Amino acid sequence: MLEHITYDKLCDIVNTQEPIRGRYTEDYPWADRKYSSTKFFTAHYEKDDKGVNRIVMFDVFYGKENLLLSVFPMNIVEFKSHEKWGYSQGETQILKSLNATYGWMDYGFREGQVFYNDKRRGGFCYSRLFSKDYYTVLPIRKGIRYYMDTDKVVEGYEYDIVEKILNRKTTNKIKTENVSMFKQVLPWLTSLSANELIEIIESDKFKNTSSKEYLQNKDGIHFALKAYNNYPNNRTYYFADSFKRHLLKHYDKAIIHELRNFYDNAYKERVTPCENKFFAGSDHDVEIKLRGRI
Repeated sequence: MLEHITYDKLCDIVNTQEPIRGRYTEDYPWADRKYSSTKFFTAHYEKDDKGVNRIVMFDVFYGKENLLLSVFPMNIVEFKSHEKWGYSQGETQILKSLNATYGWMDYGFREGQVFYNDKRRGGFCYSRLFSKDYYTVLPIRKGIRYYMDTDKVVEGYEYDIVEKILNRKTTNKIKTENVSMFKQVLPWLTSLSANELIEIIESDKFKNTSSKEYLQNKDGIHFALKAYNNYPNNRTYYFADSFKRHLLKHYDKAIIHELRNFYDNAYKERVTPCENKFFAGSDHDVEIKLRGRI
């Protein structure tokens, strides 16, 4: 990953170019020099045992103060994502441009290398396609380090993938206690067009009302829409027809998924270590936990 901005290539820039003028830190452009005000990196030095200054880290920026990632010797990268959903759209495009191959993703098909948000994997991810049926997926979180040459996690920076799976007994209890809601919701969802449903979702009142409030007001219809909105495996409503088909197919699962927040001991955790070869998507809530660190 990020073959255009490895430790070795950044060292080459330091050895062959002058630092950017007028800076308090030792900054260099990682793109064309005319973009040096927004696309630059800072070199950090430490003295070795012989008292010689060595570069121990590069901080890579996009924007005047927007730190994207840090690069270490042995071509190790640590991402500085803002939260689990990673980076802004502009920052994501910059990260994609730093890969050797520019990939894309659409309806589950991957080609080349790509950074993207994946709800079924709990947030921001990186994927590399090796063949039609074989590709890797890595979670990108602040604090995880990877070898850029191999896409493998660095020793001491391992993580676990934690899925919160709904307890079967709780599922049955939710279904039994909310029979009227399930019966009420389907005819209503069916009667409205996709555009009418989208209009409700985009309204300020809907956005500013929590699922808890809808539940307390016994408004099962709007609760169902809010539940689908929060469902990890929902479908974007920018494609209206596809959105409604998916909603009608998954509304009941979404309701159960949302109602579990109001039941004690509603779910159990399934932990998958990062050493597993493949990071599978999940319809459950997914969290990435760094071992021994918060």
